[in-house]
Amino acid sequence: MKLATLQAQLPDFEIRLLTLADQEALLKLEQSNPRYHQYFSPEPLTMTEVQHD
Repeated sequence: MKLATLQAQLPDFEIRLLTLADQEALLKLEQSNPRYHQYFSPEPLTMTEVQHD
């Protein structure tokens, strides 16, 4: 699905591709909900694991 199409369907959200600059925010998000990470990976939550995701 094109980003423009998705943005049109969800106008109240900012939709963009993630970049390496987003890694720290993603790590904090996953740390705020440890169960989320447990569902998707048996590995400990590290920056390397976030990069892999």
